[in-house]
Amino acid sequence: MPGFPTGEWSETNSAETLSDDVPLSDVAMYPFSQRLTASSGGMPIVASVPSPSQRGFEVIHNFGPSGQGAAKVARETATGRLVVLKEITVAEEDADDLPQEVVALDGLRHLGRHPNIVEDILCFWTGRLTCDVVLEFCDGGDLGDFIAHWATLRRRRPAQQLPMMFYLHFIVSMADALAFLHRHGLVHRDIKPDNVFLRTSGSSPYGLPDIVLGDVGFMCPEGYYDCLPSTPGYCPPEIDHVLDMDQSNCAEYLAARDRVSSKPAGDIYCFGATLYSLVRLCSFNNLHRNYTQELIRDNLEGTRFHAWFAIKRILLDSLQADPADRLTTESLVMLASPMMDAIVAEYNSGERMPDNACPAIEFNAARPTSAESRFSDDSMQGEGYVRFSTEFFAGDRL
Repeated sequence: MPGFPTGEWSETNSAETLSDDVPLSDVAMYPFSQRLTASSGGMPIVASVPSPSQRGFEVIHNFGPSGQGAAKVARETATGRLVVLKEITVAEEDADDLPQEVVALDGLRHLGRHPNIVEDILCFWTGRLTCDVVLEFCDGGDLGDFIAHWATLRRRRPAQQLPMMFYLHFIVSMADALAFLHRHGLVHRDIKPDNVFLRTSGSSPYGLPDIVLGDVGFMCPEGYYDCLPSTPGYCPPEIDHVLDMDQSNCAEYLAARDRVSSKPAGDIYCFGATLYSLVRLCSFNNLHRNYTQELIRDNLEGTRFHAWFAIKRILLDSLQADPADRLTTESLVMLASPMMDAIVAEYNSGERMPDNACPAIEFNAARPTSAESRFSDDSMQGEGYVRFSTEFFAGDRL
């Protein structure tokens, strides 16, 4: 994978080669910028420390497979804070290369922390082909869970609606995160509800959770020629078109691939699909439905979003089939900017996020593979935690 075009960072010059007298057990605790690089120039190698407890973490919940590996919630024994341990396994044929997600996180680290992008903390190399990435834990869960939670609330209490200021806050936060990435020539390539997280311990004066974009395993420099990105159902149409092509006609395939190489327009489409899921409280699945401009207008007609010109335009223009007609990142930022004033106005008018806004999860340390949901409303107390995928709501059931 190519280095990130920041002018300040590359895979080779970011790693500080440590002296031979530094114990490998110490190197295992170093952040990315101080990792030990193999003299052969291949994958960074540190001492094998296979057990999380040996590294100062107590695993309290297993989320199961996630992208390139498995994800776990752990408690750092020294500080008590919760983190996410994501195990990444590299295929044997890629053993000489850094995992793409590690390269992406390292590139982000050198750009500085952004409040709307998940923070990486450390990387432990646990073997020649495996490593654990330590990421911040977002206590509000992911947007997929949030959407499923609110779909359930709406079915049980039709009068309860997600406050409009949350939608505005979501757009402002995502516009800020995408502007940051695209300004530095980076494309996320896999924006979807399961990769957007909520941090309820944020500092918003309006009681809103921080919106945090995560899972950068597909992130790459703009123009990187690889048609693998994105999740089926959220994939931009131009990528789907190339994936469906007959690759035996090499010249035609490569020309089409190069035209739709990773560009910000792909992120804008996936963002629009994610916003659509949030607005409709259902899944977005362009494998089974053609999201025409007429369909989107019809779905907004008669809803409270119809009166919000900016939200309506963002949805319509970000989901244009032709990337040339799609909303640009700059236009998204311009449309999102006045929304901060709208959030303040909504708050001053008395609008608040309800106590049961997020499906808060209580992890049971005694049963490391279990988690229980605790909603603030008494009628929902005691219900078992269920991880709804957004596919559960396929077909616009609401």
